[in-house]
Amino acid sequence: MAMLLRMFLVIAWQMTTFSVDGAQEMPLTTKGHTALCDIAAKLRDTLDNKIGNTRTASEDLKKAQVMTIKLQILQAAATDAKTKLALATLIAAAQKQTQANVISAAAANLQKMPGAIRDTAYFLGILNEYFTIAGQTKNGGNHACFADDNSGTNLYQLSEIQAAVTNCQAFDLDKSNKWSTEGKFTTGGFAPVGGTAGAVATTAKGCRLHSGANTEGILEGGTMSNSHVLAGGLITMSSTAPTLTNLASLAGTTSAPNLKKIARAYEAAQQQDVKTETPHLPKRQELSSLPGFLRALTVALQMPKEPPSEEIETKANELYGPKEGDLSGTLYAGLKTIKLAADHGPAKKNTQLADIDDVDLLSEILLNYTVENVIRNAREAEAAAAALAAKAEQSKEEKCNEIKDAKTCNANKNCKYDDKKKDEPKCVLSEEGEKAAAEKSNQETGGNDVKTTNTTGRNSFVINKAPLLLAFLVPQNFKELLVKIFFSIL
Repeated sequence: MAMLLRMFLVIAWQMTTFSVDGAQEMPLTTKGHTALCDIAAKLRDTLDNKIGNTRTASEDLKKAQVMTIKLQILQAAATDAKTKLALATLIAAAQKQTQANVISAAAANLQKMPGAIRDTAYFLGILNEYFTIAGQTKNGGNHACFADDNSGTNLYQLSEIQAAVTNCQAFDLDKSNKWSTEGKFTTGGFAPVGGTAGAVATTAKGCRLHSGANTEGILEGGTMSNSHVLAGGLITMSSTAPTLTNLASLAGTTSAPNLKKIARAYEAAQQQDVKTETPHLPKRQELSSLPGFLRALTVALQMPKEPPSEEIETKANELYGPKEGDLSGTLYAGLKTIKLAADHGPAKKNTQLADIDDVDLLSEILLNYTVENVIRNAREAEAAAAALAAKAEQSKEEKCNEIKDAKTCNANKNCKYDDKKKDEPKCVLSEEGEKAAAEKSNQETGGNDVKTTNTTGRNSFVINKAPLLLAFLVPQNFKELLVKIFFSIL
């Protein structure tokens, strides 16, 4: 009798244990694992967008730099004052637009993006680990962590749910797809539309990962509490069955220990990046809308601070042509006519300026033009000084020529009277006067012959000169004016 009693107690204990074990090993249904996969899809969308926008910001900054240098090259290569003035005004306005629409926007985005990328990528890693462990295998039709319905009629492993639900590929960064995220969540969090009822099967299917009872948890005889979680807090464990955590309110939810990571990922998904404009050479009809263009134009043309709009438009037409016109044949003509004279890495000989986007090479071209302009300006200044000196000496000779009598002529050390000449003027420069003129000329030119031809050394470009624009009235203090243009709109 005692033996039968012991056998009965053992069988009863085993039945109790098995029934408790089974009650705690429920799989997620299709509704349950889809809800988690939808969160993964939202975070993956966020991650991909942030990474893409980071690349775009970097590319836009480079495009802005390339555009500005090309405009500066066009200005440096221009041979007439009107074109230089028009491009100086355009450069000032384009730089202000770049600062407002590219640099500031990119800086704002780049400041937030690293944190958003970190938080979304981190949580996607958590989900990837959970799904990989929970879905790595199934045991026929009896044991698995993923099922189709409450009864667990069909059981799945990870590859099968990924084939059936596209969003279940989102946590795997080796996979790419178009994720479905619209209309999946209630406002303020990641709670699924339609609630979480039916997300966990009511029939146990031996998913030990989802077991939470004292004898069936991660530790034999461990203590169970509602703070035990899976999948980064998305699944809450209990002594009876797992449940999907309530994620209805995640905005600012950083105090709950189990929700800190998903709350940060949610906040990252809500961030709106500042829209940037892709830099491009301004078209004629866009000029008036460029930030600072009108101000730069009024400074360039030395107009009143707030001239009538009709007057501004008239002056703009004179400088840039009609509003519906095309700048490619005027201000931007050099993009096609300025070409490389030699191979520079990937940029080959005769490559047009329009096709060069290497910042270092563009900077070299600009430097060469700048040096050439400095040399040319210096030589022009020397020539002008020599011309003034020659004019001064010519005035001495003219004074001698005006003297008619020999006595007065010979009294001037720079003059001598040549009585052998048949025709006037007989009072001409003396040897001392000619010597003084030669010394004066040498002082002005440094003893060198004055030449105005381009003798710049190694150059990375050649210039095919286009016809010059019509003459345009430009103030004499041109260099000072260019400086004013740049600083007037800052």
